[in-house]
Amino acid sequence: MKTITAFGYLHGYPPPAPSRMILDAQSIFNPYPIKSPYGKRSVILSNPVAQALIKRGVDALISIDVNDLWVGCFHGQDRSVIIADRIAEI
Repeated sequence: MKTITAFGYLHGYPPPAPSRMILDAQSIFNPYPIKSPYGKRSVILSNPVAQALIKRGVDALISIDVNDLWVGCFHGQDRSVIIADRIAEI
């Protein structure tokens, strides 16, 4: 079974595990000031760094021995959640 988890570095790092991969979304623009959740999603998903993270996450879950994929940003509320959501959709 494969799992995708969004987390915030502010709350701690995920525990180590042998088949876990962590994607760091902190370098993507923080959409905190945007009020609409749909606006946040479009801003994040249009970012080339986010597109690369999504591709890397999907490729890892498909082709590499990764069972747990963790996507992290500072608070774990916007960037990591949207990217983890998008990976799960694909």
